[in-house]
Amino acid sequence: MRANERERALTRMISRARRELHKNPDVVFAGYKNPHPTDHRIVLKVHTNGNTTPVQALREAVTNLRAEVSDIAQQFADEINALRRE
Repeated sequence: MRANERERALTRMISRARRELHKNPDVVFAGYKNPHPTDHRIVLKVHTNGNTTPVQALREAVTNLRAEVSDIAQQFADEINALRRE
């Protein structure tokens, strides 16, 4: 998988996805790199033990991240609403 490095938010999401991939016991290796400073790409590598595919592992990681972000957004909204009621 490749992504344009100029997208800083995307780079941070890829970094977080890599950390999430490491939580999956079927993932043997997950990492990313910038091939060269003048090459504005990010290369994401995912190797699994065969119980799942790299694409499926990444989809699972992204699903988990979406749920985490949703939970955080809900907690934030709840806190804002509680402050407004005071």
